[in-house]
Amino acid sequence: MSDANVGTIAHNDIIAEEFQTHIRNLDRRNRMMQVAPIIVLVVIFIIFAIGAPGFISVKNFFNLLNQMSIPLIVATGITFVVLIGSIDLSVDGVMGLSGAMAGLLVLNDKTPFNLGFFGVIIAVLIAGLCGFVTGLISVKGKIPSFMVSFAMSSITYGFAMLSYGALPPIINDTSVRAIALTKIGNLPIFFYIAVVLFVVALIVQDKTATGKHIYAIGENESLAKISGVNVDKVKIAVFALAGLFVGVGGICGAAQLGRGDVSVGTGMVFPALAAVVVGGTSLAGGKGGVQRTLIGVLIITILNNGLVLIGANAYFKDGIVGIILIIAVVTTISRNSKMVAK
Repeated sequence: MSDANVGTIAHNDIIAEEFQTHIRNLDRRNRMMQVAPIIVLVVIFIIFAIGAPGFISVKNFFNLLNQMSIPLIVATGITFVVLIGSIDLSVDGVMGLSGAMAGLLVLNDKTPFNLGFFGVIIAVLIAGLCGFVTGLISVKGKIPSFMVSFAMSSITYGFAMLSYGALPPIINDTSVRAIALTKIGNLPIFFYIAVVLFVVALIVQDKTATGKHIYAIGENESLAKISGVNVDKVKIAVFALAGLFVGVGGICGAAQLGRGDVSVGTGMVFPALAAVVVGGTSLAGGKGGVQRTLIGVLIITILNNGLVLIGANAYFKDGIVGIILIIAVVTTISRNSKMVAK
């Protein structure tokens, strides 16, 4: 065997070894992404179990389930957007618009409408339409999703304010109010709505072709196109689906508040995105899922609940959540890949 052949074989062996090392590093990183959120959840649970008075109690257990319900609905919908590598910042406005529309369409003190649950369905569909428009403009206009969705948040917030003027409508429809006031097993109906929607999302994610296409787009959009996936159609559908989930969250918030107030969506986008990312879904797309979001929602909910019980300052609480979010982003985005806002 010539020296040239020996050199070639040695070079190939080095390349093979480097490739295997790279694969092992990726596997190690993926395992860390899966385990780290669970470790964080266990650690903060133990800390508050020891240091927060009343944290370990039946009453607080039900409080936690109650508090996590609406964030879980919203974050579950947003998960699909993050999985395709996009961002939806329209949550606050779309959620507020859905709540406002529901307040104006069901029995209320401001308009003559009394459409009952048909009015609720219309309000949710309006939210879904907002998501559809966001996805359509982003995809067809080739505009980064965070820009379009941020604009949509402002538009929907403004429209919601204009729809009822200075004073939001009081919801007098008892069936709508029952979503928040009627309890089954010490939990409001919207908790069970959250559970049902989570299960539906899990089925869509794991058992349908659409779910597989979502992961494929997030992992490698160009390769997904070559494989025959209608990328534009899937991405628009994902934004519309997220809008529907956000709309349901708005309805539940309005039922809980007792009025169709745009404020039901105020400040919801950050906790929703934080829950998705902290749970282990990568902002680069293609990794994670709604089951990870459930862990993220539990982390954020327990953190907020525990800090309230120990009397922590509200700004301190937001700072802690922000720090955890930054750590989650750092650990879920590969420095070897270029992250593109889609």
